[in-house]
Amino acid sequence: MSDSERRHFTRIRFDGDAWLIDTTNNRQWQTEVIDISLRGAMIRRPTDGPRDFDKTYLLQLQLSEEVRLEFETRITHYDNPDHLGLHFDHMDLDSASHLHRLLELNLGDPALLERELAELLESD
Repeated sequence: MSDSERRHFTRIRFDGDAWLIDTTNNRQWQTEVIDISLRGAMIRRPTDGPRDFDKTYLLQLQLSEEVRLEFETRITHYDNPDHLGLHFDHMDLDSASHLHRLLELNLGDPALLERELAELLESD
């Protein structure tokens, strides 16, 4: 089964500044988000970036000067040597609202987003 067949949440391209932060070791890496969904993100693996699957990292996305999204994440897989797959373990209400709106604008199908949101809520 391919990744796209296993994936339940539609991913969209994202273009903006992003940082992956290891809060326990006070390390931070600037990175690029390749795509994002309600459940996680694919990022470009930073040089000398993290590799620990058992650790929580903070992913910050800068949408504008005023809007920064924050997600507690964990690494779920290496898609290839240059990409990290991240799963969102937690996000605050503001980040969730902005992510919902971002997906809504990019998907063009509100019904699809609502189905995915319902599925996300049922799985938690």
